Amino acid sequence: MLVFHGVGGIGKTTLSRKLEATLADAWHRPAQWGAPTWSGERIWPVRIDLARSAGTDFKHIVLTIRAALAELGRPLPAFDVALRRYWSTSIPASLWRSTCTAAG
Repeated sequence: MLVFHGVGGIGKTTLSRKLEATLADAWHRPAQWGAPTWSGERIWPVRIDLARSAGTDFKHIVLTIRAALAELGRPLPAFDVALRRYWSTSIPASLWRSTCTAAG
């Protein structure tokens, strides 16, 4: 996990987007970085912007993490049970579809 914090306008978002693209696709990797040192599966980068201007809320963060984990192609029953429990107590069923659509 990487966290970038600081005053606005110094390039935190630009840097995090570049790192996300680089980790997601080897073709975006700068030559000076050399070959990846990890073996096995690729890295699944997830970038979440917590700036006030991004309007990110807890529901969006949880759904973004779950969508990224779905890319692994493995069942995550404990995460899904906890997510369903949270969702059923905090979000009315009528808002489920609209919230998921809005969150992407």
